[in-house]
Amino acid sequence: MVELENCLIDAAYHSLCSEPNIAKKFAALMRPMRKGTNTEVDNMVFRIMRPNLWRCLKARNAKVRLNAIILLAMFYPILTDDFENEEYLERQREAFRELLFDDSYAVRIVACKSALSILASFWITFDNGYIEELLTKVVDNLSKDSIVPVRVAVFESLQFLLSCPQAVNALQRALKCLVPRGINDNNERVRLAAFELLTMLGKHRFIRFWNVVNMKLILQCFEVEESESVRKQITRLLFPSFMSMAVDADETIRRIIFMGAITRNGALSFHHLIVTMKLITVEQACWCSYNVFVCRFFMWNRLKSHSLRRSQ
Repeated sequence: MVELENCLIDAAYHSLCSEPNIAKKFAALMRPMRKGTNTEVDNMVFRIMRPNLWRCLKARNAKVRLNAIILLAMFYPILTDDFENEEYLERQREAFRELLFDDSYAVRIVACKSALSILASFWITFDNGYIEELLTKVVDNLSKDSIVPVRVAVFESLQFLLSCPQAVNALQRALKCLVPRGINDNNERVRLAAFELLTMLGKHRFIRFWNVVNMKLILQCFEVEESESVRKQITRLLFPSFMSMAVDADETIRRIIFMGAITRNGALSFHHLIVTMKLITVEQACWCSYNVFVCRFFMWNRLKSHSLRRSQ
């Protein structure tokens, strides 16, 4: 047993000092050990990590710090059954605080995803002050990072909190701050990530996307969006609201007219994409054609009335 433990300590050291894919493979090798709740196994993991992990979290080399946060996220919480538990727990929590502001953007990305994944899994074990501190750093700082992949990672990381019932209020407040900025970001990857997160709210029990961001703002973004991938994601987001089978035909037309009144281009793009993306059947596509005709007729009458009033 001692020989095995020494081999694993050496393997942990080499994984921390190698390329990130080696650290991930080592974590995958050790993953079965974390499925149970055996005190002896927890103690062994602690002894394996203790000689190297703590100093690697503060190493000068960015790759070493990256590997360290990967292993920390995999094995959190790294505990032993002696009196030192609280001290080492605080070290692990402090590591997430510090690495969110790391000089390496790759470390910031992994730290963001790891921190929110850990929050989602162990929410009730953290005090409110620590949770607020982490979320504030993500919302106020990382979401405005100059590096695009970091801003994308913020929206990808928040997906972890969707499955955490205790995080509902904090998540909704965070989304209200983040999403309006995200869907108007200069980079299409960030806009896409923001709309993907909004779409995932469709399956949430308590948070609705229209409570996070105003529908009118979404439609205004649709009007000027040039990216095909983002327009498709907006269509997926809006489809259940504007083509709901739970409402009658008159209500559907009213909703389409509302869309057309705010975004003519968006309404046309929406009806084109729901057909090409095969979100509806052929019969429904014919009905959509009728909706488009009604919408365009309504818009034509509206423009005509406006012109007459101006001429008078």
